[in-house]
Amino acid sequence: MHKIAQLSCKILGLYTIVNSITGLSTIVLMPQGTPGILRMIFPSIVQAIVGLLLWLFADTIASLMITQDNVITHVPAPTKNTGHQIAFSVLGLYFIGTALPKLVSAILTVLSTPPQIQIAQPSITYRLLVESIIQLVVGLIVFLGSNGLVGLLNTLRNAGLPKDNIE
Repeated sequence: MHKIAQLSCKILGLYTIVNSITGLSTIVLMPQGTPGILRMIFPSIVQAIVGLLLWLFADTIASLMITQDNVITHVPAPTKNTGHQIAFSVLGLYFIGTALPKLVSAILTVLSTPPQIQIAQPSITYRLLVESIIQLVVGLIVFLGSNGLVGLLNTLRNAGLPKDNIE
Protein backbone atom coordinates (compact mmCIF):
# COMPACT_ATOMS: atom_id res chain seq x y z
CA MET A 1 0.00 0.00 0.00
CA HIS A 2 2.91 2.30 0.70
CA LYS A 3 4.03 2.06 -2.93
CA ILE A 4 0.53 2.95 -4.15
CA ALA A 5 0.39 5.95 -1.82
CA GLN A 6 3.86 7.04 -2.93
CA LEU A 7 2.91 6.69 -6.60
CA SER A 8 -0.27 8.70 -5.97
CA CYS A 9 1.76 11.55 -4.45
CA LYS A 10 4.16 11.54 -7.38
CA ILE A 11 1.32 11.58 -9.92
CA LEU A 12 -0.35 14.44 -8.05
CA GLY A 13 2.97 16.31 -7.89
CA LEU A 14 3.52 15.83 -11.62
CA TYR A 15 -0.03 17.00 -12.35
CA THR A 16 0.52 20.10 -10.20
CA ILE A 17 3.80 20.93 -11.96
CA VAL A 18 2.23 20.52 -15.42
CA ASN A 19 -0.72 22.67 -14.32
CA SER A 20 1.65 25.42 -13.16
CA ILE A 21 3.56 25.29 -16.44
CA THR A 22 0.28 25.75 -18.29
CA GLY A 23 -0.42 28.83 -16.16
CA LEU A 24 3.06 30.20 -16.82
CA SER A 25 2.74 29.66 -20.56
CA THR A 26 -0.33 31.91 -20.73
CA ILE A 27 1.57 34.61 -18.85
CA VAL A 28 4.59 34.36 -21.18
CA LEU A 29 2.34 35.08 -24.16
CA MET A 30 1.13 38.36 -22.64
CA PRO A 31 2.53 41.61 -24.03
CA GLN A 32 5.60 43.07 -22.37
CA GLY A 33 4.92 45.70 -19.77
CA THR A 34 1.57 44.24 -18.70
CA PRO A 35 0.81 45.69 -15.26
CA GLY A 36 0.70 43.23 -12.38
CA ILE A 37 2.66 40.51 -14.18
CA LEU A 38 4.48 39.50 -10.99
CA ARG A 39 1.13 39.06 -9.27
CA MET A 40 0.12 36.71 -12.10
CA ILE A 41 3.39 34.73 -12.15
CA PHE A 42 3.78 34.18 -8.41
CA PRO A 43 0.84 31.72 -7.92
CA SER A 44 2.14 29.51 -10.73
CA ILE A 45 5.58 29.49 -9.16
CA VAL A 46 4.08 28.53 -5.78
CA GLN A 47 2.07 25.78 -7.49
CA ALA A 48 5.23 24.45 -9.17
CA ILE A 49 7.04 24.43 -5.81
CA VAL A 50 4.13 22.55 -4.18
CA GLY A 51 4.23 19.98 -7.00
CA LEU A 52 7.99 19.61 -6.66
CA LEU A 53 7.66 19.13 -2.89
CA LEU A 54 4.94 16.51 -3.44
CA TRP A 55 7.29 14.67 -5.78
CA LEU A 56 10.38 14.95 -3.56
CA PHE A 57 8.65 14.06 -0.29
CA ALA A 58 6.33 11.41 -1.73
CA ASP A 59 7.81 8.72 0.53
CA THR A 60 7.29 10.75 3.70
CA ILE A 61 3.79 11.83 2.70
CA ALA A 62 2.90 8.24 1.78
CA SER A 63 3.98 7.15 5.25
CA LEU A 64 1.68 9.78 6.74
CA MET A 65 -1.17 8.58 4.54
CA ILE A 66 -1.16 5.03 5.80
CA THR A 67 -0.38 5.54 9.47
CA GLN A 68 -2.72 4.58 12.21
CA ASP A 69 -2.14 6.03 15.67
CA ASN A 70 1.35 7.24 14.61
CA VAL A 71 2.46 3.67 13.76
CA ILE A 72 2.94 2.67 10.14
CA THR A 73 0.65 -0.21 9.39
CA HIS A 74 2.39 -2.99 7.48
CA VAL A 75 -0.50 -4.83 5.91
CA PRO A 76 0.42 -8.04 4.08
CA ALA A 77 -2.37 -7.61 1.55
CA PRO A 78 -4.06 -4.35 0.61
CA THR A 79 -7.41 -3.85 2.26
CA LYS A 80 -10.38 -1.84 1.14
CA ASN A 81 -9.97 0.53 4.11
CA THR A 82 -6.32 1.27 3.32
CA GLY A 83 -7.21 2.05 -0.29
CA HIS A 84 -9.97 4.39 0.88
CA GLN A 85 -7.57 6.07 3.31
CA ILE A 86 -5.06 6.68 0.51
CA ALA A 87 -7.80 8.02 -1.75
CA PHE A 88 -8.97 10.51 0.90
CA SER A 89 -5.37 11.54 1.58
CA VAL A 90 -4.68 12.17 -2.11
CA LEU A 91 -7.92 14.15 -2.39
CA GLY A 92 -6.85 16.26 0.60
CA LEU A 93 -3.44 16.86 -0.99
CA TYR A 94 -5.16 17.93 -4.20
CA PHE A 95 -7.28 20.46 -2.31
CA ILE A 96 -4.20 21.79 -0.52
CA GLY A 97 -2.16 21.93 -3.73
CA THR A 98 -4.81 23.91 -5.58
CA ALA A 99 -5.64 26.18 -2.63
CA LEU A 100 -2.11 27.42 -1.93
CA PRO A 101 -1.56 29.21 -5.27
CA LYS A 102 -5.06 30.73 -5.08
CA LEU A 103 -4.35 31.89 -1.53
CA VAL A 104 -1.09 33.53 -2.58
CA SER A 105 -2.83 35.20 -5.51
CA ALA A 106 -5.68 36.41 -3.29
CA ILE A 107 -3.28 37.84 -0.70
CA LEU A 108 -1.31 39.65 -3.40
CA THR A 109 -4.56 40.99 -4.87
CA VAL A 110 -5.76 42.26 -1.50
CA LEU A 111 -2.38 43.88 -0.80
CA SER A 112 -2.19 45.55 -4.20
CA THR A 113 -5.81 46.73 -4.41
CA PRO A 114 -6.27 50.39 -3.47
CA PRO A 115 -8.27 50.94 -0.25
CA GLN A 116 -10.98 52.86 -2.12
CA ILE A 117 -11.80 49.80 -4.22
CA GLN A 118 -11.63 47.47 -1.20
CA ILE A 119 -14.18 49.65 0.60
CA ALA A 120 -16.40 50.04 -2.47
CA GLN A 121 -16.34 46.36 -3.52
CA PRO A 122 -15.35 44.20 -0.52
CA SER A 123 -17.06 41.07 -1.86
CA ILE A 124 -14.97 41.07 -5.03
CA THR A 125 -11.77 41.78 -3.11
CA TYR A 126 -12.11 39.17 -0.38
CA ARG A 127 -14.17 36.41 -2.04
CA LEU A 128 -11.16 34.60 -3.48
CA LEU A 129 -9.27 34.95 -0.20
CA VAL A 130 -12.08 33.36 1.84
CA GLU A 131 -12.63 30.68 -0.80
CA SER A 132 -8.92 29.76 -0.77
CA ILE A 133 -8.75 29.60 3.02
CA ILE A 134 -11.82 27.35 3.16
CA GLN A 135 -10.40 25.06 0.46
CA LEU A 136 -7.08 24.87 2.32
CA VAL A 137 -8.79 24.02 5.63
CA VAL A 138 -10.99 21.38 3.97
CA GLY A 139 -7.89 19.90 2.30
CA LEU A 140 -6.06 19.72 5.63
CA ILE A 141 -9.07 18.13 7.32
CA VAL A 142 -9.47 15.53 4.56
CA PHE A 143 -5.72 14.78 4.49
CA LEU A 144 -5.18 14.60 8.24
CA GLY A 145 -8.53 12.98 8.99
CA SER A 146 -8.51 10.35 6.26
CA ASN A 147 -8.59 7.48 8.75
CA GLY A 148 -11.65 8.91 10.49
CA LEU A 149 -13.36 9.53 7.15
CA VAL A 150 -12.84 5.89 6.22
CA GLY A 151 -14.43 4.86 9.53
CA LEU A 152 -17.35 7.21 8.87
CA LEU A 153 -17.73 5.78 5.37
CA ASN A 154 -17.83 2.24 6.76
CA THR A 155 -20.34 3.24 9.45
CA LEU A 156 -22.62 4.85 6.87
CA ARG A 157 -22.29 1.90 4.54
CA ASN A 158 -23.23 -0.56 7.31
CA ALA A 159 -26.01 1.55 8.84
CA GLY A 160 -29.21 -0.43 9.26
CA LEU A 161 -27.64 -3.80 8.44
CA PRO A 162 -27.92 -6.65 10.95
CA LYS A 163 -24.71 -7.24 12.95
CA ASP A 164 -23.98 -10.54 11.16
CA ASN A 165 -24.08 -8.88 7.69
CA ILE A 166 -21.52 -6.14 8.48
CA GLU A 167 -18.29 -6.37 6.50
